[in-house]
Order: sequence, then structure tokens, then C-alpha cells
Amino acid sequence: MDAPIVAGSMERSVAVSLVAAMVFFAIIGMRADRAPAPVSASAAATEFSAERARGHLAAIARAPHPVGSVAHADVRAYLIEALRGMGLQPQVQHTTAISPFATNYAADVYNVMARVPGTASTGAILLLAHYDSVVDSFGASDDGAGVAAILETVRALGERGAMQNDVIVLITDAEEPGLLGAAAFVDEHPWFDDVALVLNVEARGSYGASYMFQTIGPNGKLIPALAASAPYPMANTVMQEVYERLPNGTDLTVFKGSGVAGMDFGYVRGLSHYHTPLDNIETQSPASLQHHGSYLLGLSAAFGDVDLGDLEAPERTYFNVGSLAFAHYRASWALPLALLVAVLVNGLVAYELARGGLRALRVLLGLASAAIAVGGAVLAARMGWSGLEFVSESAVWDSYRLFYDSTPYLLAFCAGAATIMTATTWLFRRWATNAELATAPLVLWSLAGVASGVYAPGVSYLFSWSSLGGVVALLLVLRGESGRWWSGLALAIAAAPALLLALPWVEWLEVTMTMRFVPVSVGLLGLVLVLLTPQVATMLRAWGWRVPAGCLLLTVASLTWAAVSPEYDVVRKRPNQVTYVADLDTGEAYWASRDPRVDDWTMQALGDDPVREQLTNFGFGTRTFLLRRAQAQALPGPLVTMVSDVTVDESRMLELRVDVQPGTYQTIVEAMPGGATIERFILNERWPMDLRAGTAPGPTRMLTLMGAPPEGMTLRMTVPAGEVVTLRVRTVSPGLPSRFEPRPADTMSRGFDVTVVQRTVAFAP
Repeated sequence: MDAPIVAGSMERSVAVSLVAAMVFFAIIGMRADRAPAPVSASAAATEFSAERARGHLAAIARAPHPVGSVAHADVRAYLIEALRGMGLQPQVQHTTAISPFATNYAADVYNVMARVPGTASTGAILLLAHYDSVVDSFGASDDGAGVAAILETVRALGERGAMQNDVIVLITDAEEPGLLGAAAFVDEHPWFDDVALVLNVEARGSYGASYMFQTIGPNGKLIPALAASAPYPMANTVMQEVYERLPNGTDLTVFKGSGVAGMDFGYVRGLSHYHTPLDNIETQSPASLQHHGSYLLGLSAAFGDVDLGDLEAPERTYFNVGSLAFAHYRASWALPLALLVAVLVNGLVAYELARGGLRALRVLLGLASAAIAVGGAVLAARMGWSGLEFVSESAVWDSYRLFYDSTPYLLAFCAGAATIMTATTWLFRRWATNAELATAPLVLWSLAGVASGVYAPGVSYLFSWSSLGGVVALLLVLRGESGRWWSGLALAIAAAPALLLALPWVEWLEVTMTMRFVPVSVGLLGLVLVLLTPQVATMLRAWGWRVPAGCLLLTVASLTWAAVSPEYDVVRKRPNQVTYVADLDTGEAYWASRDPRVDDWTMQALGDDPVREQLTNFGFGTRTFLLRRAQAQALPGPLVTMVSDVTVDESRMLELRVDVQPGTYQTIVEAMPGGATIERFILNERWPMDLRAGTAPGPTRMLTLMGAPPEGMTLRMTVPAGEVVTLRVRTVSPGLPSRFEPRPADTMSRGFDVTVVQRTVAFAP
């Protein structure tokens, strides 16, 4: 429908300049996600050095150190000595912590803390990280890097001299099983009352930029300080909006609603290493550690000499403009900005419809084109992901559906989406002008900005600024300027907001949410591409069918790349696991595995033809396992002894002591069906359990305790007089009771090489 207004060579020159400029902006958008170079140990003593911090990390990540393990106690001892070596007076908060997020869930915690006094403190800055790991992980990134960053920050602050405000170091215990150390600090420790600002450092990967991904409390003074004092600020309010809607939590989550302000920092690239033996000091990125430290040192210094009693200020919207700048403005501007852009877009469309520059039916045809392009891309991605489960070992074997290198797959899905979109636009250009094809997507983007401004203000900037660029592009097309010699650069500048702000989320969604969410990534890419219809149409006018053909060729090349790339090798290890479960009373025992099939290593325990069944009697619910009957082994199990048994009137009151083996990770206490009705259940003479947990049929989980308290645990129960109390106590401990051949170099444990034993005890009146 669009008549050419310049010669073919000029059209191609315009298209080349457009593509080059758009690639430039896209690279700037993608390059923002980079951590700063690590600083050497020879740097000034007042600066943060990742190399110095890694000295601490080497000690922390020497071995897996889950709650209750000997290695866990060793790390704690190291932290105490490290803080003492800085001239501080560390203390340990040893207590029973009760989870605020899970019913009847507790831990024996040992929080390590120290305080750096200020000269005239108006409140305390809390530096927060956790020192426990999961069962089979060395915990270098999660969260050894956070702990090491705090230690190096405190050292550097000491070299700079005293600040006005106190700094509290809180290195929590039992974060992995449920944020229990942080809960203990908030619930019990007197220092909590002094806390005004919390800076928490975490990781869910092994490398990449450390993002400030959520704030708590008022952020109106936090964000300007982040922009001014952190040398490499990486943050955006989209992350805040998304994270608030996820079930995930960090130690900072415990502080929500407590009246303090806070910021959460974390890096997430290398998710395949998360909670595995690959989370070790060799894979942990020094650059990511440096990024952690740049935040902690910069913000501690920034807030060290201000009034922490006055952190109230209007909320901010904030985001990185690629690698060019960190922008922020009042959050209250989000909706007015979105409304202004929507008025500009829809006013322009109404004007052009009235004057005949746009035809209503052809605009609706553009809406159909966009719907077909985006819908087709999402459908193809969904079908492609389903197909991967038949050809990719990673899509089946790993419960997280993680790929060590998802780049070729993501590139293939994105190139496929671009093929569908460009082919659809090429086809529909026969019946509508470029402006008519571009109008409906632009209107929808502007309206999305308004909707998000109402329901998710932190997301609104993506739509508003991208739509503003879309208005410029539409004007260029409507005025017939898209073929001028300068129009390629002009259209690329108009595309810049979408390329710098929205496009990076196509990859970021896959990085953070895994390939299972690739249809969402592809859907976002489709929305970006239809918004960029004027730019795509300029390429199609120059090169025609070659544009979708080139995208299709890239799709095939990416799939070929994926096909020839090994999924597992000695660096990218395939996870497997074996669990030993045994009932010490009946002698029933099994080797079990969550793997989809046996391999050469698990075959030692499971044989070559295990059955797949449930382990309901061992508290695993309806989950199925590969199972093989095992010979019962003489293992020490939990010991339950009666301390006292008193009946008063109609109530029987018992006190029991439960002792477990050193190194026990988890202890579970269940009330068995047919036993006494438990009317009161108190842990360690202080903590009442929620008896509403006993409404479901079958054994009732009365308590889950993480860790192995050397003094044991006490259980006080009240039941009707004359009734028999029947309990089942189960323990989970790292490691297996039998020796097997070492794992092949291309495999690793996925956190479930554990021994589970249980016994049932009954106490008659």
C-alpha cells in the first residue's frame, strides 16, 4: 500500500542505518547487566576489595555447611574470630526460632552479630546476610559472598573512621529452611529496636550484576542515595512489582511491616549452580562480589552521617536506561505520565482518522496482524517448549528445568517469533499502510501504560516511555518521512526506549524464571516487535521477503547450535540423587530417588529396574520415587524419653525430651492417628505450636525443627486423661549410610543425598 518515495538504493541505505542504530541501542540495553571489575588486594585500605573479601569466602565455602552440621559450627567460629580480629565484640544469639511463614516450623539458630558504635547515633544501619548453606552446596554465592562482602565492608569502614550512626552486623542462621535466624532477631533481640535501615545481600546464581531488586519501607530517600553513592547502581521498579507477587522471600522479608527501611541486593545469573555443589568458590564471580561490596560500602557511608530518624520522602520510580544512566522520579508521576502519553497517542490517532490519514477498518486489520503475530509466536514457543521435553535431557532430568546454557534455545525461540512477526507484517502490508499496521499496537501499549499506572505503577514506565517513542515513529511514517536519508537514525532513536527498557526483559525473564517461562519472554518480544512496526516495515520495504527468511535462517542455525552443544559434561554436571529411608521399628527400608531414571551411579543403590511409587509412610505425600527395597541397617535414630507425666483432673500433662544425632538437619514430630487428642503442644517450654495443623487425615505434623540442639528439645503436651500418646519422630541427615563408588565426573548431587530414619513411640497413662 505504501508507494516508494525514494530509490531502491536509498531505501536499503536507510534500512542499513536503521538496523545498525537499533543494534547499537539493543547492545547498550543488554550490556547494562554487567558487574564491575573486581578490585585487587593492593587497593587503598579504605576501599572495598573483592580479592580481600575472597579470603573470607575461601574459609566460609570450604565445605557444605547446612544447619546443624559440624561445618556449620566451623563457619560460625570463623566469623566470630574474623569480627573479633577487627576489634569488635561479636556475640551469638542462640535461641529457638519460630517461622512466621510456615506452621509449626522452627530452628535451633545461632545468629552471629557485632556492633560498630557511632559518635551520636540516630539509628543503626543493619548489614545482613546468612551463613548457612543447603545440604549439598558449598554456599559460595548463596550466601558466602554476602557474608564476605559484609566483613570486607566493615573493615573498610573502620579504616575510614567513626561515623555518626551505629552499624550492626547481623549474619543470620537458618535462612535456607525459612528465614528463621532473621525472625529470631526481629522477635527477640534488643538491637532490633535500634535498626533504621537494612541492607541485605543475597544470590540465586553464581555471577552477573548484583541488582537492588526490592525495597521495604519508604524508598524516597533510599533511591537518590543509591544513585549518588553506589558506583554501579542496577535496579528497577519492575523487579519490585514482580518480586512482591512471588512466593519467594529473603531475610529482608522478615523486616517488612516492622517500620524500618531496607534494600535487597542479589545476583542471579548462573541459576543452574544455585543450591548445588557447583556453588563453590571456583564458580563464584569476583565481579559480583565486588558489586555487592560497592553497594554496602557506598550506602553505609552515605547513611552513616545522616539522620536515620527522618527517612520519609515520596516514593520513587527508578530504572536503568541501558548502560547509559540510572533514572528515577516520583512514583506519583507514573500515572500522569501514562495518561499524558495515552492522550498524545489517541489524540493523534483520532486526528488522523478524522482527516483521512488513517482508515478505521485498516487500523483494525493492523490489530489483527499484531494479534496473529504475537499469538502465533507465543503458541509456537509453547509448542517448542513442549517439544524440548522429548529431545532435551535438561528439560526432563532436572526438576528446575534448568539449562547450563540456554542461549541457543532462547535465541531460537526469539528468532522464530521474529520470523512470524516479520512474515505477518510483510503479508498484511498488501492491504494496509505501515502507519495503519502500527497504530493499534501503539494504542494498546499506551493503554497498558495507564492500566499499569493504576495497578502496578512500577511497571508503567516501560509502556509510557516506549509508547512515547512509538508516537515519534508513527508521526514519521504518517508524514512520509520514513524514506528520507536521515529517517533511519530517527526511527532508531524512536525505537530506543523500547530497546533500552523493554527488550532486556525478554532475556531477563528467562534468566530469572527459567526456560519454563519462555512463552512469556517470546510474548514480550512479540509485543515489542509489533510496537516497532514502523521500523520493521522500513526493513521490509528495503529487503522484502528476505527479512523473515533471514529470521528463519537464524532460527534454524540456533537450533543446530543447541543440537550440537553438549548438555552435560565435567563442567556442566548432570544432577542425580539417592535417599535412604528406614523405619527403625518395622525394619522397612528403601533406596529412593527423584530422578527420572537410573544412571550408572544411582544403579548401585536402585538396581537396573526400580519401581516408581509413593513413600507415603515416610511423610513424602503423593510424590513418586524410583524405589528399591533395602536391607535395614543398624542406624541410631531419634531418642524420645519421658521426663514427667502428671494427670490433674481430666488432663494429662507430659513432658518429653527428644535427642537426635549430631549433624541432624531436620527433625519432624508427628501425632499418629488413633492416639490421644493433643490439646496443647509447647516446644522448649516456651513456644506453643498451632494445633489447627491437625485437621487433615493421617499423621499430623506437630513440629519441624531444623538443626541439632546439643541439649535436645523438650515437648510439653496436654491430652485428655487416660489416653495414649503416640508420636512418630523422623530425622533427616546429610549423607548416606552405605559407601558407593564415587560419582562420575560429569554428575553431582542435587541436594537430596540424605538419610531419613523414623521411629514411633507410645506413652500409655
